[in-house]
Amino acid sequence: AFIDDICANQIAMSLIGANDYASTTLLGDATWKSAIQNSTYFELVANGKVPQMTSNNTPSGEASGSYDTASYRPYFAFDRNTATKWIQEGGTTGYIQYKFASPIRLLKFMWQGNQDGSAYPPTQIVVKASDDGSNYDTLETISNVTADKNEHYQNIDSIKEYDYFRLDVTNRSGYSQFAELQFYGR
Repeated sequence: AFIDDICANQIAMSLIGANDYASTTLLGDATWKSAIQNSTYFELVANGKVPQMTSNNTPSGEASGSYDTASYRPYFAFDRNTATKWIQEGGTTGYIQYKFASPIRLLKFMWQGNQDGSAYPPTQIVVKASDDGSNYDTLETISNVTADKNEHYQNIDSIKEYDYFRLDVTNRSGYSQFAELQFYGR
C-alpha cells in the first residue's frame, strides 16, 4: 500500500524522477519497478524523454525530418510551444524523427495537432526505431489519426533499446502538421 500511495502521487513521482532516483535505485527493485511502470505519472520518472528543444540539435539529441524550412523546423515539434509546428508539405509521405543521445526503450509517444483548429492530421502514422538511422524496425502503425489540439497518447512497448525514433506519415489534404510530439521511455 505504501508503494501504491507514492506511485499515485504526482508530486512524489516528480521528485523521484527529477532526482533520477527511479532509474538508479527504484527500478532495480522488481516490486518498485512494477508499481512505477503502472503509475499514471510514469512519464515523470522515465529517463528517456526528448528535452525542450531550442534548435534541431540543442540541448541534446537531434530532431530531423523530410521537410525543414525556417517556418516549420523539425525541432518545433519538440519545443514545448504549441504556437509553433512542424509541417510535412510537398508530397504524400514524409517523416519526422528524434535521435536520443543514448538509446532508450520506447514505452509511449504523444502527438498534438495545431492549436488554431486546422489540425491536418496524417491519415496514418508508422512508428519506427533504429540503431543506426538507416535500418528501421516498425513498432506500431496507427490509422485514422486524430490530431486536434488535444494531446493523444499511444502506448508502445518496444522490446529493445534504440537511438532513433521516427514517425513516417502519410499525408492528408496535401500536408500534415504536428504542434508537439514527445517520446517516453527508459
